Amino acid sequence: MWMQHVEQQVQATPSHVSSSGYAWLDQDAVSSSSGNEEARTASNLATSTEFGDKILILKFTRCGQELTRALHEGSQLETVRAALTEAGHSCILRSGASIFVYPQQYASIVSVLSDVNQRPHHVIVAQAFLPFVYQEVAQIPSKRNVRLASATEFAIVEGDLGEAICVVDRTFYNALPLRLRNAASVTQSTSEAPPNRSPNIRRFIQA
Repeated sequence: MWMQHVEQQVQATPSHVSSSGYAWLDQDAVSSSSGNEEARTASNLATSTEFGDKILILKFTRCGQELTRALHEGSQLETVRAALTEAGHSCILRSGASIFVYPQQYASIVSVLSDVNQRPHHVIVAQAFLPFVYQEVAQIPSKRNVRLASATEFAIVEGDLGEAICVVDRTFYNALPLRLRNAASVTQSTSEAPPNRSPNIRRFIQA
């Protein structure tokens, strides 16, 4: 049922901001982003529907201490970072790329990122959190030349549990429904132990 509506959801142009993405965040952070034109534009695109949440890969013109500090110390994304940390996830991947998604989506998204070029100037983000990423980056002094170079739709994650994921492949969407085996049912990997926190690939099975 979900796959039959994916393309409709992708092509649809929402006329309002979905409340589900923002109810999860601090309301002060939402209101403070209203003064930034780029954040307002992004918020108009933010969607979280019955078909799933869009996941994008942002590429910035450069990466440095300014971008890292803005994304990982700024107040706008504080709630997102705290939720991921509480769930045992890192907001910085091994590649150096940053990731800001719902905790229940994290494992599914990371499991399909292996074939994607990731560098420290990349940010993987749930579309509901785009305004907060833009708001943080907008505070970096312009002389640092940190600007958004591109935003590419990478996937759609379906369901409250984030277990089904549909990945963009040459403009098509490939469904990759995944679920996790119980950790006790597979040979354990040191990658799942702190500080790595990477999901053991043996735990992924086709749904």
